[in-house]
Amino acid sequence: MSLLGSPPVGNFKEILDDLGMPLTFDGKVWRGQAIWRNGSNKTSVIVDPNGYFDFGSRAKGSVQNLIAKICGIDEDEVGQIVELKEVSPSINVQRIIDSPKIYGEECLSKLDTDYSYWEGRGISRATQKIFEVGFARQNKMGGRTVFPIRRADSKIIGFAGREVKKSTGKYPKWILIGFKKFFTYSYQNCMDEIRQSNRIILVESIGDLLSLYESGVKNVMATFGLRVHKGLLKLIIINNLHVTISFNNDERMQGNEASIYTQSQLSKYINESKINIVTPVRNDWNDTLLKDGGAAIRKSLLN
Repeated sequence: MSLLGSPPVGNFKEILDDLGMPLTFDGKVWRGQAIWRNGSNKTSVIVDPNGYFDFGSRAKGSVQNLIAKICGIDEDEVGQIVELKEVSPSINVQRIIDSPKIYGEECLSKLDTDYSYWEGRGISRATQKIFEVGFARQNKMGGRTVFPIRRADSKIIGFAGREVKKSTGKYPKWILIGFKKFFTYSYQNCMDEIRQSNRIILVESIGDLLSLYESGVKNVMATFGLRVHKGLLKLIIINNLHVTISFNNDERMQGNEASIYTQSQLSKYINESKINIVTPVRNDWNDTLLKDGGAAIRKSLLN
């Protein structure tokens, strides 16, 4: 990774300035302070378009990785910050990170009614209506089934979109609008069951959540990946919940390894006796629903 040469391009310098890491150019490279580890040396980090290097910790990575580290978000969310900064250069990134954007209900009117994809995945139309499934034909979510993400007061703070055609490799299977650290999906539809059972089941995606809900297992929330972010962690601690980690049982073992890691991380905040791991019978819970039916899911998670 080359760290010498021209200054950072685009809005990266402005973003870092907004986040409290102003950069100064020494004639060769941009330098800054390692604020994520409370570093005191204001020149210990060098940054250019290709990445950063921290002399104090020897850490290095992409500029996106640096921004994610400072913000406490996943690297795949950094693109949203860059996009917002390009559209509104005057907006302060710290304000974006600290407060979720609220989307008006009129956004849902732009979605078509199309339940065919998830019906083909074993999810009934009735369940899809509960989760407000729509289909986007244009813009960033074009060609995807879309789910509004609401916070506890029902305000829309984001969207999740699932590609429904065979992947070409150009786009990820799922994309998100909004920041995961604010998401407790789906609070409106699942929180009552979570409180009644005093247990939360954590799954990777909305597809897994829908499959459990369709099977009658409703004390579930989606992590949107393999990490339990701040919003979910806060909900677990405040409600003194037992936790079942149920990430995918994939061939690469990523879900299994992430489950063990998540268990160790959660045990720092809640008693380890309250945490257990239950992997899907198949690759994931949607495959289990399609091949073994809802009874197999209930047997795995409710017994």
